[in-house]
This record gives sequence, structure tokens and C-alpha cells, in this order.
Amino acid sequence: MLSRQQSLALASRLRTMIANAPTEIGQLIAWYDSVEDFRKSLSPEMSNAVPESVWHFLADVDIGLKDAEYFGWRRTAAEKAINGLESPSKEAM
Repeated sequence: MLSRQQSLALASRLRTMIANAPTEIGQLIAWYDSVEDFRKSLSPEMSNAVPESVWHFLADVDIGLKDAEYFGWRRTAAEKAINGLESPSKEAM
């Protein structure tokens, strides 16, 4: 389980990635390279803490460029999951 500080740092990195998602097809190679660099930078514990909806968003950006509704849905799901990383766990209360 991640510490509160680790969760907040991970959430911040994820928000930055989502904010920098490509808006054009020509940006996809650089995007997927940055996603792979990000994945490799994570410890197994940190990687396991990334919500599945965030991994889907990061992997499906190319689909999102073709389908704005899908992109919006994936982005909203990822942002909600990141909110969960930023909120204190109920177990800690």
C-alpha cells in the first residue's frame, strides 16, 4: 500500500500526463514513448496502484482522437480514479 505522499505524487504525475494527452495523430509516437517511460519508472507497488481506468486512458488515446465521446468518457473515468488516489483511504480514518 502506498503512503499518502506516494499516492499524491502518483496522482500528480498522472494528472500531468492526462493534461498533456495528444490532440493530433502526429503526436502519438511521442505520447506512447512517454507512457512507456512512465511505466518503466514505476516500482511494482506504484504500478499496481495506478487505477485500471487510467491505464486504459493512457493506452487508448489514439481511439480517443477518432472518437471525442469515447475520449471524454475515458478521461472522466481516469480523473475520477485519480481523485481516489488523492482522497484519504477510509481504512486510514
